[in-house]
Amino acid sequence: MAMVFVPGPPTLKVIEGAPEQLISEIEEQNPDLWLAIEITEEVDDEPTKGRLLATAATDEELIEILRPYVDTDRKCALLYGVSTKPTLDYIL
Repeated sequence: MAMVFVPGPPTLKVIEGAPEQLISEIEEQNPDLWLAIEITEEVDDEPTKGRLLATAATDEELIEILRPYVDTDRKCALLYGVSTKPTLDYIL
């Protein structure tokens, strides 16, 4: 029997006028969500600050939010917030 993926309800939440924050703060404030972030500051080519554009349960929901950033000088990132899900520890 083949498995069929049935998507859940849309979870996209667009954030208007978000303040600039540390990327780590944005990740901590949005656990277990995918994040579309406009990068506003980098240190050694690593994003350190940004503005939250949108959140969603799946990364696919954020594609249209990020599309306007393609071929522009503005940088954005697709990140995952802090995970609160348990991890598996393997005993050898």
